[in-house]
Amino acid sequence: MVQRSRLRPQVSLEGIRKLTRAATTKKAKEIDILTPEQVRSLLRWVDGSEPDWSNLVRFLLLSGCRISEACAIDFDSDLLPDAIRLRAETTKTRETRDVTFACSPMLKQLSQSLAGQGQAFAAKQSGFRKMALRAKQSGQSFTAHPLRRTCASVLLNSGLLPPLLAATRMGHSISTMESTYAGLIRASLLSQGDSLEDVMGI
Repeated sequence: MVQRSRLRPQVSLEGIRKLTRAATTKKAKEIDILTPEQVRSLLRWVDGSEPDWSNLVRFLLLSGCRISEACAIDFDSDLLPDAIRLRAETTKTRETRDVTFACSPMLKQLSQSLAGQGQAFAAKQSGFRKMALRAKQSGQSFTAHPLRRTCASVLLNSGLLPPLLAATRMGHSISTMESTYAGLIRASLLSQGDSLEDVMGI
């Protein structure tokens, strides 16, 4: 008769750590976020080569909005004193969401500069992919969604907002936010500061 204990795999603590590191590395590759240095490089390229896209790229990065959400914003009616309101019919979850300016004065300034311009980004959605392709040809490989993922990862891992508020800002549950983005970007890569733009060094 075979003893049951012999059938149990013997897993060492170091083995568990290796599996955890491998899973984290794999998850980071799948999620596809930008490091602060990549963010700065991208913004330099956009400002120099595609200045007409500078506002939208910064808005996506600092707000964490999906491009469809950003392009549906009406800066005449959706701009609040301390947030941008995403109307339910424009969000993936079909729930109204407020994107607070609390952790990004730059986002507030950019949004207020667009007041009175209605759907300022509406005409940009169809051309974003072509612009991203031109970026790739210049060594700046990115699409719209990694900007959102980068925002979420920096928010969660920098501690700029409590996890619940960060999740609410992104339109996620706190469990989804933490299971998806926790640990994706090392705190050592982030600068000290009180805003998204500070910790990303932009």
